[in-house]
Order: sequence, then structure tokens, then C-alpha cells
Amino acid sequence: MAKDYRVTNVYYMLAYALSNGKFPMISNEKVKTEKFENIFDLYSFLLSQSVGYLIKKGLFKNYIACEDALYTIRGKININRTTKENTLLKHKVVCTFDEYSENVLMNKIIKTTMFYLIKSNKVTKKFIKNLKNVYEYLNDIDLINNISSIQWNSLRFDRNNRYYESIIMICRMVLNSVLLTEEQGSIKADGLMIKEKDYHSLFESFIRNYYKKHYTGLLKANIEKIKWSILEDDLENREIDKIPKMNTDISLTHGKTELIIDAKFYKSILTDKAMNGYDKKGIHSNNWYQINSYVINKKYQNPKMNVSGMLLYAKTSEDVIPDVKANIMGNYLYVRALDMTKKFDDIEKQLFDIALLVNDNIKENY
Repeated sequence: MAKDYRVTNVYYMLAYALSNGKFPMISNEKVKTEKFENIFDLYSFLLSQSVGYLIKKGLFKNYIACEDALYTIRGKININRTTKENTLLKHKVVCTFDEYSENVLMNKIIKTTMFYLIKSNKVTKKFIKNLKNVYEYLNDIDLINNISSIQWNSLRFDRNNRYYESIIMICRMVLNSVLLTEEQGSIKADGLMIKEKDYHSLFESFIRNYYKKHYTGLLKANIEKIKWSILEDDLENREIDKIPKMNTDISLTHGKTELIIDAKFYKSILTDKAMNGYDKKGIHSNNWYQINSYVINKKYQNPKMNVSGMLLYAKTSEDVIPDVKANIMGNYLYVRALDMTKKFDDIEKQLFDIALLVNDNIKENY
């Protein structure tokens, strides 16, 4: 039986999604030599390695607001609390002050994530041991009791803490899985799962950044905002702003050739409720209509361009995996499936074949 490389390939998706092909603080070779039983083994390995590095480097610190009853005045006196709690009888005053501390939200998220992985039956003993060796250095950091209260969008990364970004992304995926088990009525850590939307976003970012890194000068890989081809006599219609936006996942361009890719990460590529009706399985109709709309509107606005579209799925275990090429009104639409069970070298070959659809001279120059 051929080896399934899906777990290891999640590492590569993370690496490209966040830092153009290399996970901070961890070498690709180190990942290749490890044996991961499941995705949570991989996450545990990445966290233990990365957090170990953070501890040696020094955990990120920032000023946090504190309030406490003190014998000496520090910061501002909270008169209301001092009076209400009668702290003066103990020769104390309640003070509000800022403290430079490592007990910041990012470190709390990391510690909470490690806590759930250590308690989980999904992680093998070897990787739990590695986590525990690092976890014991986080004694001064609090756990987060209510995971759903985390405001992920409030986190800001700058030059002082940019190296945290990849670690926080892993934590988000693990803690999302904890929330998922809670939604299903279980708060046991051994019920860890992964939300499909997390992988969808990761899959999309991986493909786009892979092309950005390896095909610079040969292709342009970007997110593109495509405008609807609305006739001029309708431009004053006040309801036009209610029309959904068309933002591509990946637009690959070379000269006057463009391939619009819509990346999809589903449990099932085919569905009964598809464009073929209910008698047999086919591509999700909404996906097909979406990519067709992108291509038609882009072509209408740029008639001299050769525009095509592709639905690029992560390959599943389904018996029938579509490989479609259809000429729709002079524009080609494709459906492909990227086999993430293969070695990463094989995945690169698949991505190379897609790049040839945009620039067929790459073979000579790549």
C-alpha cells in the first residue's frame, strides 16, 4: 500500500501559507524524518519545536493593565474599590497600573492550545512528552477558560512579534477543533477534530503563495477583484452595490493569458444535487456557475485576453475524481483535483502542469 503523505503535506501548506515555503524555526528535513500518526501529532511537533525556540529567544512581552491591593502606591489609585473593599484597614490601597509581562494573549493562546493537546488522546505519547517538556516553562502564563471569547482578529503582528504568526495559526486550528467538539455536545479533549473551513483557507493560501514563490517572473499570482460587466444605462441603479463581489482565490497571468483558479477543500468533490440533476453525481453547481461568472465577466472587459477558469479541489477518497475540460463560449473551464496524499515532489509536478496552461514556455525556462 502506498504511503499517505497528507499529514506531512499540511506542514508544507502551513509553511507556504505563512512564510513562502519555510516554517519559521524548523527545517523541512526535520519534519521529513518524523513519523506522524495524525494531524495532531504534527501540530504537537510544530508547537513543541517552535515554543522551545521562543523560550530560548525570550517570550514576547507587552504592557498589560493590572489592578491589585498594594502596600505602596503604584500607578493610579482606584478610590472606589479601595473604599468599597476597606483595604485601608489593612494599610493597602487598590491601584491600577501597567505591568510589562509575558502573560499576554498570544502566550495564553499557545499555553491553552498545548494544554488541550496534552490532555488529548489523539496525540501519541512521544509528542505529548515533547509538549510537556516545554509546557513547564509557561508557569507564569494563564490558561484561557473560555476559548470562544478569543478575538482572533484583534491580534496584531509587527516586526517585534512576526515570528508568532505561524504558531498562532496552528493554535487557531487546534482550538477551533475544540470548539467544534463542544458544539457537538462534548468538551472532552479526545474528541479533537478540524473544521473544514480552516483547511479550505489553508489550501487556498498555499496554492497562491506557492506560485508567488516559485514562478516569479514567469507568472503573476494574485487575488483579483473582478467587476461585473454592467451596462452603462444601469450604472445609476442604487441597488447595484448589493450585488455580491467577485474576488478570485488565485489569478495566474502571463501576458494576455489568465487562468482564474477557485480552490476548494471539501469532504466530497461530487454531489447528487449537481448540474446534472439528481440522477447521478456531478460537480457542485454553485462552484461551476461561480467560476464561469468570473471568466465571462473578465473576458467581456478584456476581449483580447485568453481567459480560462479552473475549479481546483483537494483530492478525496471518492471513486470518481473529475478531470474536466470544457470550451464554454470560447473560454475553457477546467476541473482538477490536487492529490495531497502524494509526496510533495509529486504535488509540485501537478502544480507545474497547471502553470503550463498559462505559460507553455515555462518548461524551457523553469
